[in-house]
Amino acid sequence: MTKKTSKPILDLKKIRDDLLTDLSRHGLPEKLIKALLSIAIAVLCGTLLLIGVYLLPASGIDRHVRSSADTIAKEGTYPRLSELCTSQLDNFTDSIMLLEAAYSSGSPLRDAMSVPRGYMEGRDVPETLTAHYIGGEPFDDEIWYARYWHGYLVFLKPLLAVMDYPALRTLNGILQAALVILISALLYRRGHRIAMLSYQLSYAMLMPVALASSLQFSSCFYVFNLACLALLLQKENDLRAKAPKLFLWCGILTAFFDLLTYPIAAFGMPMVFYLLLTGDDAAESKIVSLVRNGISWCLGFGGMWAAKWLLASAITGKNVIAEGLYRVAIRTYIPSEIDPSRYGWLECEIKNYGAFFATPFTAGAILLAGYLICRCLKAKKNSGRSLTLPLLPFALAALIPVAWHAFAVNHSTVHYWFTNKACVVSLTAILFGLAGFLDQKRQAS
Repeated sequence: MTKKTSKPILDLKKIRDDLLTDLSRHGLPEKLIKALLSIAIAVLCGTLLLIGVYLLPASGIDRHVRSSADTIAKEGTYPRLSELCTSQLDNFTDSIMLLEAAYSSGSPLRDAMSVPRGYMEGRDVPETLTAHYIGGEPFDDEIWYARYWHGYLVFLKPLLAVMDYPALRTLNGILQAALVILISALLYRRGHRIAMLSYQLSYAMLMPVALASSLQFSSCFYVFNLACLALLLQKENDLRAKAPKLFLWCGILTAFFDLLTYPIAAFGMPMVFYLLLTGDDAAESKIVSLVRNGISWCLGFGGMWAAKWLLASAITGKNVIAEGLYRVAIRTYIPSEIDPSRYGWLECEIKNYGAFFATPFTAGAILLAGYLICRCLKAKKNSGRSLTLPLLPFALAALIPVAWHAFAVNHSTVHYWFTNKACVVSLTAILFGLAGFLDQKRQAS
């Protein structure tokens, strides 16, 4: 009697062959050249935009930063909206952004590359802001923050010319809510009603009031939601072909606008949307797409960031490359005199996921997940379809923040109170995976 061999759940050979085909394809050098050209275009446009906003008159910006300093002085450096949940604001970094927006050395090109701000000996950033703009004390010197692009200044400087910090927070909240409503409407129109509810719950888990109140938290939110919007607006036939380029530009924009808050969400959230929108694809194809789009995003993110180091070093004469590499070493695993601690990966994950789920909406997320699991198990039982294979790509996507935390373990442990927002990828991936399975079951019936 011959022994019956069980068929593997996943065709690993197909995944390997498809990836090798992508890597060995004749057009790969051409695609790489096009990607580098896109990064070069982004560098040129980003530099010109930053130079342009540094040409704006300083009087209006200075006036509104002065009134903004009153808010920082009243609230303090790290205010919390509630002691019962994760709701700490980052007025420290927002003070940096305000000081940068108001400061000018008189050389737009130099400022665009060095991103200077006023400095006072012995005082932290919020104290410097309030001492100068409320107390009228002069700056002792200037300090550079050259290793990031600070692309948010393209919007922040013009807005500060017409409004102050509290008004910016209000506008931020309105724009974020409008974006969520638009994406929800498109999900509904495409028939993904359960996914729409899951997306809205994921947004709630990000603590919308805190998200709108800290400019620091907003850059990645806009990047990943605009990328999700772009995916939803694509025709189904074009989606797969255009996705790598979209993820490339998503990585570029993340590096341009973000100050290393929760950048991996700018890959993870659009990727989860992509998996949902390509629901008819085989699990193997989705996993290949996850890897392919991940490479595109990393190329855009890393290439754009490295370009800033190179360009800033060439223009300012300061070794921004060495400074950047040193900071990367600190924020990954290597201890230094700035932070001699070596943090553990498990500690990092517990801190981040613990903070993410410390919200008033957690019970709703658990109930929705439980409800969807019960429905999926019932649908599987009635149809005989396997639940494991359709959920596998989403399960891998759910691990994206885990992998990021393992890489940037220092940064993600020290700043867990805002890096935890990357965990929204895990929640959305689980909910979208279950919702997608039910969508496929409904379409098949």
